Amino acid sequence: MEEQELINIAKEAYLLAKQLGALEEGLKDRKNAMGLEAYMKNYNLILSKAKRLLKNDEVILASINHLEPHDYPESYSYEQKFSEIGGDVPILKEALFTFYEFHFPKKEKDKIGFR
Repeated sequence: MEEQELINIAKEAYLLAKQLGALEEGLKDRKNAMGLEAYMKNYNLILSKAKRLLKNDEVILASINHLEPHDYPESYSYEQKFSEIGGDVPILKEALFTFYEFHFPKKEKDKIGFR
């Protein structure tokens, strides 16, 4: 794989991690039952993209292999749904940030002032 391709993948991983950060903030307001469906759809989309990106690093991919899309049966309570997705979001977010840290060159970080 070319260096530029890996840099682009690292950028995409970073953006997905930032999106998960926004999702995580939204999940803090558990009063938003209508938003839960949107949170689950967004999480599932990000998880799918993340697994595609992280296939470039088997160790990081292995760290999230236990994560699955959220599609809850009707029997799950509202609180169970929030708890499960709320537990998975930080794990996925940190895996994506780790990929970025490991694979985005320091010289590129220095150019954009990222510390």
